[in-house]
Amino acid sequence: MESAHPNKSKTALVIGDDESIPILGSMLASAGLNTSSVPEDQASAKLAASPDLAVVLFFIGGLRSLLTIRKFRAVNRQVFIIGMIVSHDDDGFLCDAYEAGADIVFAGPPSPKAIKNAISRFVLHHRPSTAFQKLTSRELEVLTLITAGRSTKDTARDLGISYRTVEVHRARVMEKFMARNSLDLARIVWQERYGWSEEN
Repeated sequence: MESAHPNKSKTALVIGDDESIPILGSMLASAGLNTSSVPEDQASAKLAASPDLAVVLFFIGGLRSLLTIRKFRAVNRQVFIIGMIVSHDDDGFLCDAYEAGADIVFAGPPSPKAIKNAISRFVLHHRPSTAFQKLTSRELEVLTLITAGRSTKDTARDLGISYRTVEVHRARVMEKFMARNSLDLARIVWQERYGWSEEN
């Protein structure tokens, strides 16, 4: 009996108007992802569906593409976003895409190998984790901000809760991940999500 592809339940959405979309879509589909595409001006209509993987194709100066990334990130913090700058001549725009919420950004058309590596990172990003599954939604928010380098004070302000409440959630997160300190927590989270280890 043929086994189901591990990514069969995952959805991917390619956003843009570039001629490379059919090729990209085929590569994502071959990885087992349920793939669809949409022109950039219709991307907002797909927000409610909230795909697991969003690939945004854009040109330099494509402020609408940056807004698209921000919208998808705001709707679903767990969505994995790949940005592909079709026409690249400005490193600053590369940084803008990361700041907007992209997980990976390619400066120019990526090679098939690069696409496969990006898909591998996406798969690891969605790998089941016992520690993550134990977190409440608020604990996950606190974890996301702390591992992004936000202080307890900043985290409290960002989430609109008290400093003491953040400390309580942080302590519970540390306990669930069995982390000794914030640096150890960041290392464990990185290893859980991306398969990184000190031996790599």
